[in-house]
Amino acid sequence: MKKNVMKKKIGFKGKLNGELNRWIEMRERLTQCLKV
Repeated sequence: MKKNVMKKKIGFKGKLNGELNRWIEMRERLTQCLKV
């Protein structure tokens, strides 16, 4: 495997994880607002 290819994969996955985390955070905030 080439290092460059691995780097690209990790970058893409990291971006995806960032989006996912942001969505989860937003959803948690919404549920918190609704509960209060």
